[in-house]
Amino acid sequence: MGKFKTINDILDVAIEPEQEAVEFYSALASNSKNSEMKVVFEQRAKEEMDHKSRLLKIKNKAPTSKLKDLLLSLAQEESKHTLRFEIEYDDFVLREN
Repeated sequence: MGKFKTINDILDVAIEPEQEAVEFYSALASNSKNSEMKVVFEQRAKEEMDHKSRLLKIKNKAPTSKLKDLLLSLAQEESKHTLRFEIEYDDFVLREN
């Protein structure tokens, strides 16, 4: 990956995985046979879409003073999502086995 030349370059790199996460969680929800997990995956997809929307809003308005805070906030939320996903997965797998 080359050097970023603009803030929009950074935002584009951040937006892409958010969309991928939306698609990932939406697919999991669609294919889930367990109604509880379907709800969990739908919620994750919504949260990822919210992240993407926040990034697009910054990109379209470019208030650079808030960019650092936004990126730090999104990083914290992603860490929480990962932990929640792991806990929910473990609970589901352990309950099924």
